[in-house]
Amino acid sequence: MLSAYSKVHFKLIRQKTSTGMHVFLEDTSSNGTFINGEKVGKGNRQVLANNDEIALALKKNKAFMYMDLSVDSEDANLPAEIKKIHTLTKSFGEGVVPTDSLHNAFIMFSISRAYISTISEPISGTSLLLQCSKQNV
Repeated sequence: MLSAYSKVHFKLIRQKTSTGMHVFLEDTSSNGTFINGEKVGKGNRQVLANNDEIALALKKNKAFMYMDLSVDSEDANLPAEIKKIHTLTKSFGEGVVPTDSLHNAFIMFSISRAYISTISEPISGTSLLLQCSKQNV
């Protein structure tokens, strides 16, 4: 499979446009680059958004997730000790968790990439939690 990857498979280009500063992915490959499952096409550029998934050669070969660190982070409300060792890439939402007046409560799951790669269609946070086994979370 490594032979399917080009020496320079894609380029990331940061460029100011009339609508502000944007990061573009330019496909320079012979076998294709995909953003969120959609083929970019050799010589074409596509604007990247926070949490876009980049795949190489085949849309199932997810290799990178673009993280725009200039946008307000979803982990802004996490305690500093958690932010030191974890990066929150996606939030499934909020719910009601009993707390006392001195502490904020949060639940955080770390889901393996191997498990995420088996998901073939969009799934709700609740459904994901119900399907996860202890080995995957």
